[in-house]
Amino acid sequence: MPVYTLVKRLWRKTLRTLAIAATFVCIFVAVAWLEARSTRTLEGRALAVDGDSLVLNGERLRLEGVDAPELYQTCLKDGAEWPCGREAHNALRRLIAKGVICETMRLDRYDRSLARCISNGQDVAERLVTMGLAIDYGRFEAEAADAQRRRVGMWAGNFDDPQEWRRIQLVQSRVDHGIWDRLMRWLGGVQHGDER
Repeated sequence: MPVYTLVKRLWRKTLRTLAIAATFVCIFVAVAWLEARSTRTLEGRALAVDGDSLVLNGERLRLEGVDAPELYQTCLKDGAEWPCGREAHNALRRLIAKGVICETMRLDRYDRSLARCISNGQDVAERLVTMGLAIDYGRFEAEAADAQRRRVGMWAGNFDDPQEWRRIQLVQSRVDHGIWDRLMRWLGGVQHGDER
């Protein structure tokens, strides 16, 4: 094979590789640019929905990097049930009472903006983790370890991980709903003289 043909093939492969690399770089830059443009800052008085969600200026926000017990979730403390979900909700309500500044990021699967919120100069999610009223997802590892060591909030007893608790509730509601539907169909059949 002549050297000229070999150089020509090598040059074409190099150009193809550069074109592919340039395409990936362009895609990466476009995604970063779009993500940066979607970041917004909201400020004002907010309403706590549960332990890690709030409404600010009419927009639903979810605190990024944490998961708090659900509003009706209970935990065990000193061998008795206590409303850890209500406690987390009340703590968030107190933390944001004087107003909050939130920087929104991407949307979660429920179309809520994930946000980092500051109130009174403190990161709200960090405070919830420090109080033992939210589980850390990698942002506040030292604070989570300290809350666990001090046995505060949920760490003072036993609790279901909020994500697991939601899964159990979903399964239970499907089971309950199935039983309810069968009962209603059976009752409907009895009322119409169609007992089986």
